Amino acid sequence: MKNLKFLMALVMALFCLNASAQFTSSGSSSKERVSGSGWNSFYLQFNPSTFNIDIKHADNQNFNGLLLGYSKAFSLSSSIPLFLEVGGGLEYSFFSEDYEDDYYYDEYKSKFSMLSIKVPVNVIYNFEIPNSTVAIAPYAGLRFRGILLAKEKYEDDYDDETIDYFDKDDVGKDNVWKRFQVGIQTGANIKFNNKFFVGVGYGLDLSEVCDKTKISEVSISAGLIF
Repeated sequence: MKNLKFLMALVMALFCLNASAQFTSSGSSSKERVSGSGWNSFYLQFNPSTFNIDIKHADNQNFNGLLLGYSKAFSLSSSIPLFLEVGGGLEYSFFSEDYEDDYYYDEYKSKFSMLSIKVPVNVIYNFEIPNSTVAIAPYAGLRFRGILLAKEKYEDDYDDETIDYFDKDDVGKDNVWKRFQVGIQTGANIKFNNKFFVGVGYGLDLSEVCDKTKISEVSISAGLIF
């Protein structure tokens, strides 16, 4: 619930920024430059993420993701710098943990890995700061995820076992993961000389990856514009 309130507050802030930028633009001597027909970008993204588990006494699980992506922004208006951005990326997510079984005096390690295709669809307001080569591009929209694989390997001194989260024989019929999720996201990128950018955002799944479990993430991006 706290994450959702944060997301709503950030979206409201972006809309306020949008309105303020339009007001400034209409009252000034056109020092703001509109980026014509749009742009392309390649980017790397680091995603500190969380499995949010809505089950009593169950702890959330943090993990990390690395994504390589491409996006294209299309102009939506000839009078204001409003754009529709679509794209796609391949993300590898992972975590590892060490466990100790006090009853059997045993230690073991788990290694989780997940490979996903992600498709963002955002609306962007590209506000170019007057008399500079810097632009601020707040965005908000949807993101779609298709999970290609999700496995966890358990290792100890005697044996190892790999669990496939899409195999009902491994996790049980009621705990099989869903391959497709829909989420919302918002954030902002800072563009430099229309050649490269850095940015930060936040995303939250609307649909579950499995029973009572959703994914949320912070996104830290850096990329090239062409």
